[in-house]
Amino acid sequence: MIRFLQSKDNRLVKAIFIVIIGAAVITMVITLIPGIFQDAANTADTYATVYPHWYSRYTFTGEKVSMERVQEAAQEQLQRQRLPDFALPYMVQRAGQQLILQKLLLIQASRLGITANKDDIRNFLHTGQYGEFLFPKGQFIGEDKYRQFIGAQFNMSTDAFEKELMDSIIINRLRAFITAGVTADDNEIRDQYRKQNIKIKFDYAVISSDDLRKQINPSDAELQAFFTKNAARYANAVPEERKISYFAFTVDQIPGGAPKVSQDEIKAYYNAHQQEYSVPEQAKSRHILIKATGGAAKSDAEAKAKAEALLKQIQGGADFADLAKKNSEDPGSGAQGGELGFARHGTMVPEFDTAIFSQKIGDVKIVKSQFGYHIVQVEERQTAHSQPMNEVLPTIQATLIRQKEAQGESSYAQALTTEAAKNGVVELDLDVLLAVLVANPHPSRLTESYPVCLTELRPSPRPSPSK
Repeated sequence: MIRFLQSKDNRLVKAIFIVIIGAAVITMVITLIPGIFQDAANTADTYATVYPHWYSRYTFTGEKVSMERVQEAAQEQLQRQRLPDFALPYMVQRAGQQLILQKLLLIQASRLGITANKDDIRNFLHTGQYGEFLFPKGQFIGEDKYRQFIGAQFNMSTDAFEKELMDSIIINRLRAFITAGVTADDNEIRDQYRKQNIKIKFDYAVISSDDLRKQINPSDAELQAFFTKNAARYANAVPEERKISYFAFTVDQIPGGAPKVSQDEIKAYYNAHQQEYSVPEQAKSRHILIKATGGAAKSDAEAKAKAEALLKQIQGGADFADLAKKNSEDPGSGAQGGELGFARHGTMVPEFDTAIFSQKIGDVKIVKSQFGYHIVQVEERQTAHSQPMNEVLPTIQATLIRQKEAQGESSYAQALTTEAAKNGVVELDLDVLLAVLVANPHPSRLTESYPVCLTELRPSPRPSPSK
């Protein structure tokens, strides 16, 4: 074999052998070295990768479905369907499958030459469901308002929105292309029509229960035998009856009149409930959020550069609130000039929490969190303290008055119950009596709310077979 390869007259054969040996070497490398052709970017941030061709895995040209996009889609579906948070894992799986299917459809559309462009997007927005908002009276509202509308409605940048809209247009065109040539013959149509419109005609007779009763005439012996056999069934057939003689009173009729609260009582209550009036440390701040991903910025570096540029404008005297309204990608606070109000320790993400409780009041700095870059300004900070008594005075007064009213009602109801018992009225449970009297201060309304009450008790009559 070696002499054969060393021969000068077999160049073609040598070339063939070199190709075969090279292919064998490559195959061994692919087989024996796992992960050699794995895409380095295919990390935990990637939910799935769709490869349009068999060789795409080795040329790193797969279409990636990011975990972040899957999470966003799952959250949107969760909120739209008003499902509890524990349903999120199911929604993540569902959203991931939908996005993979979308990638597959887009790949197939690309193979068939089905595309869309900016004009298609503009025409869709002009004539679709958002036309009246984006093109009132046929006139475009302008880029700034368009950007604000998309951010408020979809919480995404215009570029991301238009990309998704273009994909949707392409997929709809693919579906139309596939179904345009679908036909059905007359027999299939006829069978389907029959299944959907078949009707059944039948005869029926209406039987009256009154007519049946006239034809059934059981004897006394039959009735007695049935009653004896089913005695347990009729043990409580006739309910117990109760009749009440009542009296009612209002809070104004309690001896001593309306209760009053002294200053000493208020002070004692305040001292005994200090824990209820403690206020923890809190900070008031505002921010401008520039998202590192999923926003207008195409990369982390671009988002950071934009945040630094806005910081320089603020340090140069620009209005913070105005810049927040125009640039913040936080839909909740952006429209409010970035205002977040007071926040306690631990209610914000760790990086933001550290900044607002350590940064000097009035200073403006950039903080990075999982959401992106925050341009943060601390406006005010309050140390942990207790609310002074004059602030909570009305609340304490109302609480003490309600307590005294309840005590007065209970005592007066007990006195009335004792007096009634002396006069031969059956004594009611005090809690029941108090509930009835307080809820129904007007006697004319009592029988409406409590048609069956208690003082005169009659045992249930025993049913007889004839009944």
